[in-house]
Formats: sequence, structure tokens, C-alpha cells
Amino acid sequence: MNIEFNDKDIDVKEIMNKIHQALGKYPMKEDIDRVKVKTPTGIPHEMQSLFDEFLAQLTPVNRSWRVSAEYPITSHRKITGKFIIFTKKVIRKLLRWYIEPLAKSQTDFNAYVTRTLNAVWSIIQKQSSINEQINHKLKLIQLENTKLKFELEEYRKKLEEKQQLNPSELSDNIKRDLITEIENKLQEKKWHEENAQIKAQCKALAQCKALETNIRVANERLRRIERTLRNQSSIIPTAQANETATPFFIQAEVKNKPLDFDYYLFEEYYRGTREEIKERQKQYLPYFSHAKKVLDLGCGRGEFTELLLEKGIEVISVDSNSDMVAYCKERGFNIIQADIIEFLKSLEDQSVDGIFLGQVIEHLSPEALIELVQLAHLKLTPNSWLIAETPNPQSLSIFAQSFYMDLTHTKPVHPYTAKFIWESEGFNDIEIKYFSPNNPVLKIPEIHISEMDPAQLQQLNTALSHWHEMLFGNQDYYIAGRK
Repeated sequence: MNIEFNDKDIDVKEIMNKIHQALGKYPMKEDIDRVKVKTPTGIPHEMQSLFDEFLAQLTPVNRSWRVSAEYPITSHRKITGKFIIFTKKVIRKLLRWYIEPLAKSQTDFNAYVTRTLNAVWSIIQKQSSINEQINHKLKLIQLENTKLKFELEEYRKKLEEKQQLNPSELSDNIKRDLITEIENKLQEKKWHEENAQIKAQCKALAQCKALETNIRVANERLRRIERTLRNQSSIIPTAQANETATPFFIQAEVKNKPLDFDYYLFEEYYRGTREEIKERQKQYLPYFSHAKKVLDLGCGRGEFTELLLEKGIEVISVDSNSDMVAYCKERGFNIIQADIIEFLKSLEDQSVDGIFLGQVIEHLSPEALIELVQLAHLKLTPNSWLIAETPNPQSLSIFAQSFYMDLTHTKPVHPYTAKFIWESEGFNDIEIKYFSPNNPVLKIPEIHISEMDPAQLQQLNTALSHWHEMLFGNQDYYIAGRK
């Protein structure tokens, strides 16, 4: 059926363009159809299950990205049903100013995430196609090698026939030289083909690893969205508009606004996997081998908490980040959302057998750090350990590589400063251990100059060694003190 508009004031084309521009913010039908395919075949076998899980999660994401505050209101009550429906509709209209911006904001965010995941899936399919092309080229190379081997065999037969007809015409040396030349050419061609094949496989492997990281981060982002929506659904909206607010009040509110920084996702990107962190933190377990109750302050994703639980040690985890707390609760950890200093103040003296802080003290001000160590000494039982892991400022490379990447870092803590604070507050048997070495490629080699005076050469190499430690030494250290 065709509908015609004869009104000259109506520009149908312009109206349709505006509609398409508005819809462009959200996933279109082709974005959804794009994922309705089988898992690609040109991927490593060990990653097949990961891609299957990604595809299984992607389809419902494309179906459920839209969040709407408009839904039918019904009631099963016969007598009071109409009154209940009417009341709910009135309440919804009154709260529309609050609900609709949230729903629209969430829909926009879901749309961006959905389009990003669909783009990741397109990259996976493209990489699959590249892998299939590589496999096809390898088969062609194998066929060409077979053909060359066949031609070489033909050459040998012709040489043998020619020598049988007239032995004096072609000597054994000439025949061997000819065969060696052909074999060398064949070997050289084969080496180039194998080298190209290895380079293509390495490039494909690097792309697959990058995709695996992107998928892991995307999954964590979706889990974070799910936790956020679950928390929002439990909050009853209240009117917070203040028509009489003064400009001074508004400025103060903006000034005190907390940092809107997704620290959970930041750690997923740059700190490393849980398995890597747990392997690194196993070095602290001997300090708590006789402990019954340990505090994991600023626990983050709870890697050290999990290590202690595996040893049968009771752990109380504390973190102020709501995403970290929600993640640890999902894993069944005993976690409390609180400021770590305020939490320590609430405990009884000599009530815990160990305290651990992993990458925490660099987030504190000097006043807060000293207060933290003072409180820890009060709350620990005798012969218990206070351990803090932190970046090593004696290695200047941390400032270029990692320290200033984290916006929540306040200042680095020098190991000798930390030792002085630990000792000043009554801790004994202080230990400082350095770890996380830099890339061996950065190692400054010793210089060997035969014409140079041996004493001066030794002095130069000693100076270079000290420079190397200052520039590219271990990136982390921990300090441990016993009460």
C-alpha cells in the first residue's frame, strides 16, 4: 500500500533522515543478525569453548539491551484492582522526571556496549577468515613442494639416461653439482615459505590473544553492569530536587563529588589476571601460617583472601570500592565495604593475628599511613605480622611504566621511609624484599675494552650497574614487621 502526502509543507525525506539519525545511536537489525552465525572454524582448538561462551552471551545481549520504564500495569484484585492500577499510574507519572533519565541513560550505555561487542565479534569472524586463507595458502605451498620434488626426480632420471647413452658427455661431478644446485633452490624456497608461514601464525596468535583479553574485559564489564542494575533496583527513588539551592551550595557539591573512575575495570586491563596475582602473593603465606584470623585491607578482587581461605585461615576482607565488594560477595568472601582506617578503629585491641595490604599504602596520605600503622599495632596480637606490598620508587622506571597510570595513587612510599615508620610504631624484625624484575632486555651490559685501564674499567662497570638498578630495578617491594 502506498501513502502519498500532497502537503507541500511536509518534507517526508527530511523526516525519515531524522528518524534514521535517531536510530543510529542504538544497535540496528543488521547488528543483531550479524551474530546469528555459527562459531568460526579458523580459531585455535583450545579457544573454541571461550568463543562458544561469548556467542551464547552475545545473542541475549542484542535482544535485551533496551531498558524501558513503560510497562503495562495490571492487578489481579477484582474489587480494588482499578484503584491500585490508577494509583500506580499516578505514582509513575510523578516519578517520571526521575525514572526516564535513568532508563534513557542505561539504554544508551547498553546500546554502546552492545555495538562494541558486535564489533568484537566482527573482528573474530574476520580473523577466522584470515586463518582459513592462511590454511588454504599452506595447502597450495604443499602442492607446489610436491610438484618440485616430482620435477627433481625427473631431472635425476634424465641425467641417468643421458649418462647411460654417452658417459663421457656428462661427468659425475657435473651431475652432482646440478643436483645440489636444484636441491639448494628447493631448500631455499621451502625455508622462505616456512618462515612466512611462521610469521603469519605468530601474527594470528597475537591477534587471538588480544581478542581473548578484549572478551575477558567485555565479560567483566557486563557482569559489572548486571551488578549495578541489581543494586539500582533495590533503591527506592526519592525526590532530591532543591529549587532554592544557592550557587555556593552547587559549587561545593561539585567540588566534593567523588572521582568517577572505574577502578575494577582498570585492574582488569592493567594489573593482570587473578591467577598471576595469586602466584605472586604466595610469598606472603609463610608469615600467616600460624594465624587464625587475618585482615585483608584494600582487598580488591580478593586474590590474597582466596589464598588464605585455601589454607583454612579465617579472613575478613575490607574495601571501599563498591564494584570490588560486589565481585568478592559473588565469590562468597566475607567482605565489608568501609574505609580501612575507620574499620580498624572499630575493632578491639589485639583481636587479629595478621594484617595484609596489597598495593594500598601508595593510595594514602602521609598522615593516613602513619595512623594506619599505629592502629595496626594496637589491633594485632603479639608476634603477628603487618605486611604491605607497594611499588618501588627506587626504580625510576615505575613512574614511566605504571605508577602514574593509576589516577588514585597519592605518592610512592620509599622502603626506608616505610621501615622507619614500622620501627617507630613498635614493630620488630623488619624485612624488606624486592620483586617484579624489569624486562631483561633493558639490562645494561658490562663494557669490555682491552686498551682501557682495568681499575677504571671496573669503576665504570660498577657505576653502570648502579645506574641500572636505579633506572630498571625491581618494580615492587614489600615490608613486613612483627609486633
